[in-house]
Amino acid sequence: MDGKGLTINKKELALTIITIIYFLGLFRIYVIPTTIFKILSIGICTIFCVIYLKKSSLKKMKSIIFLTFIIFVSTCYNNNYNTGLSNGILYLLQFLSLFIYTSAISNKYGVDKCIDSFYYASVVLMVIMDISVLLGMDLDPTHYQNLVTYLLGNKFMVSYLHMQSFGLYALKSYRKNSKCSKVKTLIFCIAGIFICNIVDCSTGIVGNFVIFLMLILPLGNKVKKIMSKPSFIITVFIIMNLLLLSGQILLQNELVKYVIEKILNESLTLTGRIKIYDIVWDIIIKKPILGYGYNSDIITVILGYGNAQNGILQFLLDCGFIGTFAFFLVLYNYIKGVKNVSKNWPVFCLLYSFLTCSLVEVCLKFNFFIIIALLMVIGTSEREKEEGNF
Repeated sequence: MDGKGLTINKKELALTIITIIYFLGLFRIYVIPTTIFKILSIGICTIFCVIYLKKSSLKKMKSIIFLTFIIFVSTCYNNNYNTGLSNGILYLLQFLSLFIYTSAISNKYGVDKCIDSFYYASVVLMVIMDISVLLGMDLDPTHYQNLVTYLLGNKFMVSYLHMQSFGLYALKSYRKNSKCSKVKTLIFCIAGIFICNIVDCSTGIVGNFVIFLMLILPLGNKVKKIMSKPSFIITVFIIMNLLLLSGQILLQNELVKYVIEKILNESLTLTGRIKIYDIVWDIIIKKPILGYGYNSDIITVILGYGNAQNGILQFLLDCGFIGTFAFFLVLYNYIKGVKNVSKNWPVFCLLYSFLTCSLVEVCLKFNFFIIIALLMVIGTSEREKEEGNF
């Protein structure tokens, strides 16, 4: 896109189509049976790994390779509904291929083209999901976990695609002219909140609003630099989790109570989450090293519904303390590489929105790791420019 119209050149169109195909290897396609989707996903991710492995920078990916290895071992070690060898292979390929693919197309076409292709692909998938929502599609008559299933996922995938598209639009604009249209920013926010309201996803409403708020607030460069430091982000994230999980301290704040009860129309029990938080540590401590395997269903097995309803708790359940340490290592390493904060501020807005949502939902999944992969290539590009490799 040239910034003045809606034209897309052939290279951008090709990259967008390739990226859509790749995303379909990450995101669940609910018109396809589970077994066939798993085979399709493994096939797509394997092909992308083979094609792009030599074009990527593996030496920049040590921490994500470590995390991927832990996820693989943990998932293969267990044998529940969502774990076992086949799922271990699936998650190994999905995580590795994401970073290999992002690194390779950034090396070949540049970071901006990479961001563009991710943005256009996200928008296409978002529009497909919105159409399925507005048409009232419901592809799972059993309503597993009491969720309506749309074409590419449930209400959470609908919401996360809106957040992802919103953040990528702003990032694309910032990197080209250090600003983005206030009108388009408002449209993205309103559209996201509108769709999230239709699918009844309060988390998505909050996530879209966090991005919007962080984009429009008149934050100075010094404040942005502090807020983009990995130590600051991780510390704030840990403190917020501790406040929420220990004695409901955060829920006693009048502003928080007002937002939950009056704006989001939710109860202070956080729709049953408090009950889950009360038992989850007893479950974690039984398998503290490697957990129960990535995407484990241990909470559903015990309670008959749900998951950990918190991103870090789910990592502790899935991958144990080793996997959670590896997650924070990935977060730290790739955040610290980004030096030009003002140019890349939207990627931090997107990061904060997902981290905020993860307080009450399990959203530190593939949408979130797309953000981390972009942080990796942005940081790598800036470092190589400083070293005179461009």
